[in-house]
Amino acid sequence: MKHQPLILLTFIFLFAACTTVPLTNRRQVTGVYSSEDIIQMSSAAYKQVMDSVPLSSNEATAFTLPYLTA
Repeated sequence: MKHQPLILLTFIFLFAACTTVPLTNRRQVTGVYSSEDIIQMSSAAYKQVMDSVPLSSNEATAFTLPYLTA
């Protein structure tokens, strides 16, 4: 009961910080990271994955995505 106003205030701020993403029509919290930060972090993560996983030399399966096929 002592923390109820704090919890309510936190919920109000989080709800106010939410915006709708036009492409997916889903809500997300904004203001935590800028677009530039997100692009930089995603580029670094992509580079890390590409550096840690060897590319396939099997041309028959190199461009297939088995988990996406019906």
